[in-house]
Amino acid sequence: MIPFAKRNKRVGVIGLLQSGKTVLLTSLIAHLRNHDRDALRLDGDEIVGHCELKPRTRLARFPFEQNRQRLGQGLWPTKTLEATEYRSRNVRINPKQRRTTCDLSLFDFPGERLVDLIIADCPRYDDWCERILHELKANPRFEDPMAPYLKALRQLTPDSDASAVEELILEYKRGLARLGIAQAPVVTPSTFLITKDGQPVCETLQGVPKDQWIEKLAAERPCGVSLEQQFVPLDAQARTALPGVLKQFHQNYATYRQQVVLPFAKPLKGCDELLVLADIPMLLRGGPALRDSQVSCWSLSLTISNRDSVLGSAG
Repeated sequence: MIPFAKRNKRVGVIGLLQSGKTVLLTSLIAHLRNHDRDALRLDGDEIVGHCELKPRTRLARFPFEQNRQRLGQGLWPTKTLEATEYRSRNVRINPKQRRTTCDLSLFDFPGERLVDLIIADCPRYDDWCERILHELKANPRFEDPMAPYLKALRQLTPDSDASAVEELILEYKRGLARLGIAQAPVVTPSTFLITKDGQPVCETLQGVPKDQWIEKLAAERPCGVSLEQQFVPLDAQARTALPGVLKQFHQNYATYRQQVVLPFAKPLKGCDELLVLADIPMLLRGGPALRDSQVSCWSLSLTISNRDSVLGSAG
């Protein structure tokens, strides 16, 4: 049911990539604009007024018209590359002719960004490192693709030079590429899949043979705001052994959190309700590991949307 209990309402739609978030929102907005009591039942009420408003956040407008036209042509909407908002004022009238209004905001979030909520939940780079490394080691499905990275991490010493750190970053990105190809939802920083300026990973792979995907992605996709400002998780031993690298990763992490994560995490935190979409066939194909990781992401989303202290300034 469309929420009208409050004068202002913010609803976020979250889920894995290709779970149908954009299609659902486009259909819902079409119903709001042209309400049919039989098609969208509201306890006998009717929406008699609908007016699109300027987004209340700094997010881009949800591209409703573009999406509606593509669906009308039998095409899927274009891929969601950034968080968007559709805001409207709706007037609802009940059978007793009592009118209520709702200032309603609907938010669409790219599925690839969901795991970055761990970064929103960790103002400190060190805490993020521990969270990610625990996730990679605790789940057998993730440990194997990341084994070369974990081995390179153990080999770091105070004498390790810049080339060793560069190889460590490449090994982490090779691991992210393996996880991404396997559709494991632990690819973070998510700019590896969608860059800060909105370039999706599929553009990097156009015309590239599958046996070259991993090296192509590791070489060209950023693990941070850009290729010049990358960061990867370091364990406690590496953080102690390489204070200069630690300082740089701290800075790059803080920049990423401020520029990429918080702009969509703050609107998510402000949502009154979250609508979670699940692609059941994908979860069945991925098995328990994919299911457990997805549930973990959903739980984190719900936690962030209701916690006051999570989204402080980067540190």
